Amino acid sequence: MNVGDAIKKAVDTGAEIYSVIGTIKSVDKSKRTCVVEPVDGSPEIFGVRYTATESDSAGFIANPADGAFVVVTFFDDNNAFVSLVTQIDTFVMNNETGDMKTILLDLIAMIEKITVPTPAGASSTPINFSELEPIKEAINGLFE
Repeated sequence: MNVGDAIKKAVDTGAEIYSVIGTIKSVDKSKRTCVVEPVDGSPEIFGVRYTATESDSAGFIANPADGAFVVVTFFDDNNAFVSLVTQIDTFVMNNETGDMKTILLDLIAMIEKITVPTPAGASSTPINFSELEPIKEAINGLFE
């Protein structure tokens, strides 16, 4: 069941929608779910989704960081999702034409290869070549 179906079901049945505050204990990026420990001491909540559907592989996905505070919203006793999060580990941004991480790394690779024709011949490696490495590291750290 995706989030939209769960909302419709909750509205149709008159189910009470409620939220709890907790911290992320673990994240399963392959399933886009996490385990949350409520701050009120109640039992851990397993299988909490942080995407709209169980199979989200495209779009904008924010993977929550371990230990982040979250608001978990329940549609019923068995269906919950992360509605707010204080800290993100990595992002996924993609669609049918590509993903942001690959696009940015390809752009950096092209910048590293820039040469400019001069009267003495083609220029050499860009003078700021070494400054591009921290940017690549930041991209790799930010995107999944």
